[in-house]
Amino acid sequence: MSSRSGFQAAVEGRNLGSVLGQAELPLDLFPAGDDGSRTLNFPLQAEDAPRDPNALQLHRTGVYPVEVELRQPDGTRLAGFVTPVVAVAPGANGGPAIGQRLGVSWVVPMTAPPAYQADGKPDPSVVSQLRPEGRLGRRAVAIANSGVPLTIAPGPETLESWTQLANGDPGLTTSLNAMRDALGRSQVLAGAYVPVDVRSLVSGGLSAEVGPELVQGTDKLSALLGTRVDPRTEITRPANDASLARLRDAGVDRVILDGADLTPHDEQFTPAQPFSVRNQPGTTTAVGSDAGLQRLLEGDDPPALRAQRFLAGLSVVALEQPNVRRGVVVLEPDDWNASSALLESALAGLTSDHPLLDPLTVDDLIGTVPPATSGNAPVERELAPSPVPPAPVTEREYLDAQTQLDAFNALVPPPNPIADPGNRSLLVSLSSAWSGPGGRARARAELAGIDADINQFVGRLHVPAEHDHADRREGRDPGDVPQRDRAGAAGTRAPRERQARVPRWEPARLGPSPSEHDGALHRRDPELGDVPTHAQGDVAGRRPAHPADRSEGAHHVLREQRRRVPHGRGRALPRRVVGPRHPPAPAAARCHSGPPGVVVATRDARRRSELR
Repeated sequence: MSSRSGFQAAVEGRNLGSVLGQAELPLDLFPAGDDGSRTLNFPLQAEDAPRDPNALQLHRTGVYPVEVELRQPDGTRLAGFVTPVVAVAPGANGGPAIGQRLGVSWVVPMTAPPAYQADGKPDPSVVSQLRPEGRLGRRAVAIANSGVPLTIAPGPETLESWTQLANGDPGLTTSLNAMRDALGRSQVLAGAYVPVDVRSLVSGGLSAEVGPELVQGTDKLSALLGTRVDPRTEITRPANDASLARLRDAGVDRVILDGADLTPHDEQFTPAQPFSVRNQPGTTTAVGSDAGLQRLLEGDDPPALRAQRFLAGLSVVALEQPNVRRGVVVLEPDDWNASSALLESALAGLTSDHPLLDPLTVDDLIGTVPPATSGNAPVERELAPSPVPPAPVTEREYLDAQTQLDAFNALVPPPNPIADPGNRSLLVSLSSAWSGPGGRARARAELAGIDADINQFVGRLHVPAEHDHADRREGRDPGDVPQRDRAGAAGTRAPRERQARVPRWEPARLGPSPSEHDGALHRRDPELGDVPTHAQGDVAGRRPAHPADRSEGAHHVLREQRRRVPHGRGRALPRRVVGPRHPPAPAAARCHSGPPGVVVATRDARRRSELR
């Protein structure tokens, strides 16, 4: 089989060609194993030896279809299959079988949907994937035991959650340790914190969130692995021109594309070299996966047979141009659910001493395989048009939640109980795992959790009722602290029980209340002119400043503005704005007990914190 089309037809049992030889052996010669399987060994016919009727008559390097049938004694066919056999003749003078082995970069994503539900509880379906017998767990164990150089794309959120869950679930420790061992011996690709469809985010007005997703993912992986992860190379699927341009702006200049996203390329041989993808305003270096090779690992046939077809398909590509340095990429689907037997069989055949195949990472492939050229010009391939699905959440929904979180963090600076869970909810809400109406509802639930957490936090604030009533009875804003209760006033001290408390946090220190400015007048001062002031006695306990003690007669005015932030309860989060209208007066001017002059509103810096 010298071509990909001929190989595919033979695998399907068509166009097998003429019979080179046939061997009939009794089944009793091959005892069954514990699992009922039987191992059949067929020798190859040596050129300088007498003809052996039980040997395969294969004399030249190539891939040959071998048809295996189970027959009754009368010749009736009971079952059968076609398996490809790779034969390699010794090279001349003991040299290699071919001039250039085919580079093979196997890219294995290790991602799962977000591991925690909107209520903060682990998702049982995701946890089951992380166990040693689960989809990701058995893949990690097989890779760790293989020693084959692979390119692994772990999901940062997946690895972070795996680590957290293993602390309370010893059943996850074995698979997590295998995962870490595999990552330590492979190329690790950076990526977004959760898998995202960059096309959807760009078209949905959320292009600005692509960068934070990538930065958070790279930083999280680097922290978990204890080494800096290179953010230059990313898996990009599906892709279009806008998504590649956005990734390039974020520092990604090499991408791994799904071959199905590229326009068909009419060539005599399999495309097996890096190429360029042009998009405004430049080009991006890319390698494309071979979907046909990936399909050889799928199906319902026994794992060993699928693995053999996969390795034989790679050998066919290697023999297309045996003296040209080339390399192919095999990119598994994100939800690939391969059995342990399939992984072990395929990895066992990708050894470093394979006569036709050279397993290597994507970095090594791009570095050692020259780019494809047409004449003297580099080959540029185009992306096939594809429909762009809507983003999991709308721009308005996302920005509303982000504004709520930013406002809360401005009021209660991190670290606080809301910041980290809120940031995670923002990142997770953009996951491409949330597809369809149910997925979008799940994404919106992540954003709604931010609002619920803030409301719960605010709802736990306590303001004693009798203090509110006293304030209103005396004509003050309930947020003001009466002079008699202010720390620093003569003979008084603010009782602890009359201060609003934020659970587990010290009371925030804010400026004076707007109500202390409500009685402001403009009084003519012979030295200063018009100076904002208060009438004498409008606030009990204020002491007028002596004119001789004023520093050029100025004072400090504090103003407080409040802005409403929509977060479910219509509460107003205060924001302090401090602005001196004149240079501040010295301390002596603010506490002098001499003759009255211009009344200067003095404030105590300590006041009760209240969220409205």
